[in-house]
Amino acid sequence: MVRFQKTLGHTTSRRSSQHGFTLIELLTVMSLIGILSMLSISSFRVYRSEASNSLAKATVNSGAKAAEAGITSTEGSLPSVALYQQSSGGGISNASANQVLPGMILPEDVKLRVSHDPTCTDENCQSHFIQVSHCRGTKYTQYLRFGDGQSLMLDQPGIGCP
Repeated sequence: MVRFQKTLGHTTSRRSSQHGFTLIELLTVMSLIGILSMLSISSFRVYRSEASNSLAKATVNSGAKAAEAGITSTEGSLPSVALYQQSSGGGISNASANQVLPGMILPEDVKLRVSHDPTCTDENCQSHFIQVSHCRGTKYTQYLRFGDGQSLMLDQPGIGCP
């Protein structure tokens, strides 16, 4: 209830002894909280996707090192691997692919595709192909090794684990 007081010829209003916030103040605070939470959720999604893409890239780097170790340890006599795909974490379950990538351990939520052509000996063909994508990522990373020993690492836009 608002009471009016007359002081020195001016009329002023004064609140009674009620304390609290007005509806406008509450709605303003609630809308600010909503805006901040929307911004933080969208930032979290971006960071999560970037972390997933980084994990896929690290897995491809690990695979490239494992492939080089396989070539070195077997003196180039690796078995042929047609395009092999694995979507479960842990060790590689295909025996030929495991020889091409010795000791390779896949993290969870990662999709691996690998192939190896031991007959490839020039720059016009791929001797190794490794592709890794993370299920929550927005890119996939490829490692290509050509018959002449040159290699290439590519990041491509993709859709995680289709």
